[in-house]
Amino acid sequence: MARSLTCAALLLAVALPVTAADDAYTIKLYKDKEGDVTKKTTVKKTEGTVSFAVGDMKGNEKQKGKEEVVYTEEILKWPADAKRATKFSRTYEKVDKTSDRGEEVKSFLAGKTVVVDRSKDKPAFTVDGKPPTDDQQKELDAEFGEEKSDFDKHDMLPGKPVKVGDTWTLDKKKVLAALGEKTKFGFDEEKSSFTGKLVKAAMKDGALHGTIEFNLKFALTDFPLGPNMAAATEAGSVMTIKASIDCCLDGTVAGEKSDITMTMLVKAKLPMDGKLEIDSTVSGTETEVPVKKK
Repeated sequence: MARSLTCAALLLAVALPVTAADDAYTIKLYKDKEGDVTKKTTVKKTEGTVSFAVGDMKGNEKQKGKEEVVYTEEILKWPADAKRATKFSRTYEKVDKTSDRGEEVKSFLAGKTVVVDRSKDKPAFTVDGKPPTDDQQKELDAEFGEEKSDFDKHDMLPGKPVKVGDTWTLDKKKVLAALGEKTKFGFDEEKSSFTGKLVKAAMKDGALHGTIEFNLKFALTDFPLGPNMAAATEAGSVMTIKASIDCCLDGTVAGEKSDITMTMLVKAKLPMDGKLEIDSTVSGTETEVPVKKK
C-alpha cells in the first residue's frame, strides 16, 4: 500500500504544473511579427441606461447591445523600427452586431478579405483585392480610423521581476494620453489609478504561462458629445476597466484569452441647465489563437 501511495504521489507531482510561490518572474508577452497569422474572436454585450434632459426634451434609454466578430489576421509588413504592423489583412468569418438600442448594425465585412495599409498618414484599404466602394470606405474608416498612439500592452508590464500576488503601477500619463487621444474624454490624473497584478504563473509545455490582471480607474472631467464638443462631468464620474489575461508570460508562445469588463458611471451638465446620466456595463471575451500559415 505504501509503495502504491508513493507511486501515485510521484505521478501527481509530474502531472501538476511546476511553480514556486517565492519565484520572481520577468514578464514578457509575445511580440507579433511579420508573417504571423492569428484567428481572433471578440464576443461582448452592453447593458445599462442613458438618461438626459435639455429644456423640454427628456429621454431614458435602456442599453442592450451585443457583438460577435471572428476574423483571421495576417501581418504583411512590420518594419524593424515600427511599433506596430504597417500592413495586414483580415478575412472576416462572422460579423454580428447589435447597437446599444438593440438595432441590427449592418456590415459588409462578413466573408470579405480586407487589406489595411498604414504606411502613410491615412490608412488605405482594399476589399477582396479591389478599392472599396464609398459605403465600404465609410465603414472601414470607422472601424480602423487613424491610430497615432504608440502605447500598447507591452507598456503595461512591470519594469522589474514580480512574484505571484505582486502588483505594480502603470504610468498614468501614458495611459491617459493614449485613451484620451482615442476617446476624447477628459481625465483627473490625480484621482485616476492603474494597476497590474500577477495572479498565477506555472510552467506548461516548456513555457511559462499564467494570468495577469489589470484594474484601471479613470476619473472623468469631460464627456465627449461630438466633434469639438464635450460636457463637464460631476464629481464621482468614473470609468473602470478590469481585464484578466491568460497568456504565455515569457514571450515564446503566441495566443491569449482576455476577459474584460468596462463600467461607466457619468453625470454631466448639458446646455440649457440640462443633464446627462449614464450607468453602463460592457463585458466580453477576446481570444487570439495562432494559425499555421498554409
